[in-house]
Order: sequence, then structure tokens, then C-alpha cells
Amino acid sequence: MMAILLLGSQGICGGWSVNMGYHNPHTSTIGVNFMHVWDPYVVEAGLGYIRLSSSSDDISGINLGGGVNGKYLFRSGLFRPYLQAGFGMSSGVSGDGAGFGVSGFFLGGGLLVMDSSFYIYSSYNLSEGYGSGFLQFGVGFNL
Repeated sequence: MMAILLLGSQGICGGWSVNMGYHNPHTSTIGVNFMHVWDPYVVEAGLGYIRLSSSSDDISGINLGGGVNGKYLFRSGLFRPYLQAGFGMSSGVSGDGAGFGVSGFFLGGGLLVMDSSFYIYSSYNLSEGYGSGFLQFGVGFNL
């Protein structure tokens, strides 16, 4: 039902895009995200790979991060500054166990440079889990 509401007024993929980002979702090293724009509001959700440090005891498992965030775009046009807030999730599976967790809430601001088919973005965010903050950036295209 929700998909019909989201897609009904704009065609099959109207307003939807896909992007590849660094620390987006914020719990991952690199991820793939789907974003929908209802100007001036944006909803984004994604899934990414978590790179473990070389000092980790468990480097043979699969570790994934996900996240959901909302953005408020302050302008329309090519250069679109925004405020965003969201949260992340992470999961890991190894030979001796599995785990899942929801990470801390994050808040930040950034700039989206978006034309009719392609966009780039960058933001700086503060989160409980990162202490001093973290940078996100990436590239995407409209579907």
C-alpha cells in the first residue's frame, strides 16, 4: 500500500534515486542508499559494508550496516543545503556467533548538488558513537 502511495503520483520511479556513499549509511564504510525527494523533504535508507580494523579478533565474518535518515532541503535548484537526522543499525555474523544493534542517533548538515539526473553530496554529522563527528559523501543518480 505504501509503495502505491509513493509511486502513484509520479510514475514508476518519480522522485526516487540511488547513491553510493562513504559512511552512508553512517554505520558502514561504504554503502548503497535509496532516496526519495518530496521537496523540501527527503527520506533515505541504505545498506553497506563495515570494514573491520586489522586488530579485530573476528575478521572472518560478514558485517553489514544499515541506516535511515531524513533531510530538510533549505533551497530548491542546483545547490541545496540541508539538515539531516537519522540512526544506524549494524549486524555481524561469524563462525562463532551473530549480533545486531541499533547505533546512536546522528544529526548534521550538508550540501546536495543535484540536477535532473545526477547528484553529489557531502555532510558533516555528530553522533554518540563517533565522538567528534564523521563525514559523509557520495554520488547518485535519479531513477
